[in-house]
Amino acid sequence: MGAASLFSDAGHEMATSVLPTFLTSTLHAGPAALGVIEGVSDALTGLSKLATTLLILRATNLLTADGRSLTAATSIAILLYAAHNGAATLASLGGGHLSDHFSPRGVFAAGAAVYVLG
Repeated sequence: MGAASLFSDAGHEMATSVLPTFLTSTLHAGPAALGVIEGVSDALTGLSKLATTLLILRATNLLTADGRSLTAATSIAILLYAAHNGAATLASLGGGHLSDHFSPRGVFAAGAAVYVLG
């Protein structure tokens, strides 16, 4: 888990460090473009953290209704959230491996169909 976090952070930091150069030299964009990108990124990050917090609080409220203590309910809610993220990661890895065997158009069509039907 530590190695995955290291590589994730390294990949993020590498992309973040070359973004200003890419915007100015390749795309010929001004500093305002970088400001907009950073602002949208920070806003989306904040919203995702808010959604996670609200999800855990709602699960905690539902779990305390069954007579559990607040500590036990919060612990269960966090474990359920972690299990959900673990299952999503495993499904993504399996889906990515499986998609390597099909054309990009086929993968896109299947993803669009799941999105529309799901």
